[in-house]
Amino acid sequence: MAERVTVIVRPSQANEDVLSVQDAMHQVLDAFVLLDDTDEIVWRLVSASANSPLNVVAEATSVDEALDITARAHEQTTALGEDLEHFVRGELPESWGSRKIEAARRLLNRTKNGIGSTEITLGNTSITISSAIHSPKGFEEGAPYFKHVERGSIEGSLIEIATYNGKPAIYVEERKSKKRIVCVISEEMRDKIAAAIHPDDVWDHRRLTVRGKLIFGGPEKLRVVESESVDLIKPSREVSARDLSDKDFTSGLSITEYLERLREGELG
Repeated sequence: MAERVTVIVRPSQANEDVLSVQDAMHQVLDAFVLLDDTDEIVWRLVSASANSPLNVVAEATSVDEALDITARAHEQTTALGEDLEHFVRGELPESWGSRKIEAARRLLNRTKNGIGSTEITLGNTSITISSAIHSPKGFEEGAPYFKHVERGSIEGSLIEIATYNGKPAIYVEERKSKKRIVCVISEEMRDKIAAAIHPDDVWDHRRLTVRGKLIFGGPEKLRVVESESVDLIKPSREVSARDLSDKDFTSGLSITEYLERLREGELG
């Protein structure tokens, strides 16, 4: 069965007979901004009520008929349900970037100006956004962070092998900042990295380079690396002056004689 989402927009008790089309429709659109994070899924309008409260039902469909997006749509609605549960408790979900934060701010602001509540149903989870919920700290003034993604690499020391949100991960102390960075390992890379890393590499704080998607939660705040490759750096060998010396370098000449011949161009 296709994944469905229902959004019900109710007027405020002070103005039960007044629910503007603009406010109600914008509330629905912003609810789907919170949901939309992939180009693979299109939320098809199934039904919309003609009376107040506005009741909109949408169903997940694929942009490609050959593509089965059932599991992906379920993941998306489940994730949003969890995010909204945090939001109504006054916690800003870490996964939200500036676009979703702004949409959530608009949703909440409208509940103080004409809209009483917005109920979002995702599967068996139903969340109501109203003026009764506590705004996350700093939410009214502006987004406390913004999220952007770059492709690149970090270099540092391996300090831990663990998990992050249930996924395999390694923790790296970044070389310059000395900050602890979590690097999530994809299922495709899991076996390869498991075979390459030994417990000694953790105990010795082995240097490595991790390449992939760098996810920032602020202007310079690297939050997570979605790892695509991990390369261990071979430890450098200490070299002494004795190792560098070459007794036959001057072919038996004294240093003074060698330098004189070199200046005269007699040495090729």
